Amino acid sequence: MDELADAPLRVMHVIGGLGVGGAERMLERLVLAQRAQGLAEAIVVSLTDEGVIGARLRAQGIEVQTLHMFGGARGMVTLPLVVARLARRMRAWRPDIVQTWLYHADMIGGAAALSAGHGKLVWGIHCTDPGPKAATRMVARLCAWGSHRLPDSIVCCGHEPMRAHGDIGYDRGRMTVLHNGFDVSHFTPRAGAAHQGVRFVAIGRADPIKDYPTLLRAAALVVRHVPDAHFVIVGRAVPQQAAYRALIAELGLQDRVDLRDQVEDVRSILAESDVLCLSSLHEGLPNVIGEAMLMEVPCVVTDTGDCALMVGDTGEVAPVGDPQGLADAMMRVALLSPAERARRGRAARRRIVQHFEIGQIAKAYAAHYRAMFAKRA
Repeated sequence: MDELADAPLRVMHVIGGLGVGGAERMLERLVLAQRAQGLAEAIVVSLTDEGVIGARLRAQGIEVQTLHMFGGARGMVTLPLVVARLARRMRAWRPDIVQTWLYHADMIGGAAALSAGHGKLVWGIHCTDPGPKAATRMVARLCAWGSHRLPDSIVCCGHEPMRAHGDIGYDRGRMTVLHNGFDVSHFTPRAGAAHQGVRFVAIGRADPIKDYPTLLRAAALVVRHVPDAHFVIVGRAVPQQAAYRALIAELGLQDRVDLRDQVEDVRSILAESDVLCLSSLHEGLPNVIGEAMLMEVPCVVTDTGDCALMVGDTGEVAPVGDPQGLADAMMRVALLSPAERARRGRAARRRIVQHFEIGQIAKAYAAHYRAMFAKRA
């Protein structure tokens, strides 16, 4: 431990890919914040390709490596080769900490770290439920079994993700909660383009977990009481979903709902929002909630993961998968006076600044890393 007392830790981050996603963006913020504070020197390894986040990290001077792992059956055949290549990179770089992100990286990074014999291994859990995909659920079950043997620690982004994964067999004794953190200087309140009525915005990819059909059914109930309500759903592949368009037509919402594709910077969308809506079936601690709150946008969220913990009394919480319950929560915010919505927005920003600022979270991660070496001593 003495040789690590003052020097920045060498941390190798391993993740499945570096496209735009919640865990990927948290990784980006953590790496940059720890470097800025002199807490850690990082290298980021993507099991697949560089992606948008990888390119941004590289532009900021962070070393990014890619392993170009294949998907599907071909990926399973080449999996031993990927593990061997990752282990070689661990032996060459000699990290103090190997931090993995999400199930596939936990499993593959864990096997590589065991082979390489370098660094404390820290797994990362960033959701409450593995979701409906059979392959992902199988990997999660393998990780639950391996959690009693491979990682030195398992970091969960929230209390609900920790509880839920303990319930499916993860080693509770190795688990701890370190929340996601947010760049409070990047997301600041600003005026967007003028618009009429109350604008509800949802941001997230087209995925069953996001449960946009429930949001659309809730929207149909809201417009009965809030005639000037408008709804915008923004996310990867959202405009291409025929099922969404069909439901919008069935509900008579063609003039009320705008489907937009993913944007790299959500600030302009949030600046035009009156209320942020999250209708998900499963989440951990969603980035979009923290970002909206920092921009003083009140949030309506379903009671999944640590969403309720995030919004506190600044927003509204609805049952999962319940259109009427979600509509009721949306109307409670929509029917507030503009002054009261603004007051809630200011309180929302204060809550994120006080409890979820990335500089504080980066220090908490570094302290957790160092504590593992102290235990050994």
